[in-house]
Amino acid sequence: MSSEYSQEKQTQFDQRGSFSPDYPCGERFREATLSGLRLDEKGILRIFEWYKKGKDFLVYIGNKGCGKTWFCQAIFSFMKTSHPSLSRRYWNERDLFDRIRSDAATYYSRQAVQSLVDDHFLILDDVGSNYMMKGNEETFFDIIDKRYSSRLPTIITTNLDEEAFNLAYGERTTSRVFSDENEIIIVKGHDFRRRKE
Repeated sequence: MSSEYSQEKQTQFDQRGSFSPDYPCGERFREATLSGLRLDEKGILRIFEWYKKGKDFLVYIGNKGCGKTWFCQAIFSFMKTSHPSLSRRYWNERDLFDRIRSDAATYYSRQAVQSLVDDHFLILDDVGSNYMMKGNEETFFDIIDKRYSSRLPTIITTNLDEEAFNLAYGERTTSRVFSDENEIIIVKGHDFRRRKE
């Protein structure tokens, strides 16, 4: 992928994104770093091994408040520093489908949807936090299938384990997301937004 193409894609993201291109997860996560993750050393190493591989999915599963969006901002910032010429994009699932619905009001095509998710690095945060609206299942499958087929590095964070993901998105999507070549990281712990009792 040429540097000029990547810069053009990043400029398009900057124009389309609803948050700062440096902090797409919002101001709260400005200080997020990978060293601040609540993972053991083995978990951190698995993230770096996946990143070094430069392909396939990393699925980051955990309960609410365990640091999934923190991770998204931390890895986004790391990508920007380590590979500034490669395009990257962050979407919260709800925002992505709001955008797709908004665009569909004027014009809809698979190509138009793919243009929202065709960057080299893609982060899909909070997948499954909202019930999939009727009719969006096929669109979500198209997004996952395209990323899976191209083997572009894709991060998915979710509260859903494989069984719950299958109920929400169906077997075809789940099979691709939880494929053996993907990195699956499960984060356990309490909700860090709340005090321990």
